[in-house]
Amino acid sequence: METFTGVLGLAGLAAVGFTLHVCAVLSARLGAVARMRPWYRLFWVGIGSCLLAMGGRLAIVAGLVENGDAGFPLLIVILPLSIGLTASLAAAWFYWRWLFRE
Repeated sequence: METFTGVLGLAGLAAVGFTLHVCAVLSARLGAVARMRPWYRLFWVGIGSCLLAMGGRLAIVAGLVENGDAGFPLLIVILPLSIGLTASLAAAWFYWRWLFRE
């Protein structure tokens, strides 16, 4: 059962990465039309951190890392993911805040 939930965790991280990719492409096009700064590059930081988190999660699922050690999964999965998603949130705010105002 642990392997099944680990694979589902990998699929969830892949879905987050794909969503960030779609947001990056749409924001790049919007930025080109509106002549905005290239803030969409922050989405690529988010995608890279998502890939790092997937690698860490894969190491945990494969048994290369003890899951009982609470500090290491925090460093290789949660910390990169939180940094990348914060950067992506900042990029989304720069490009899409006009939607929130409407």
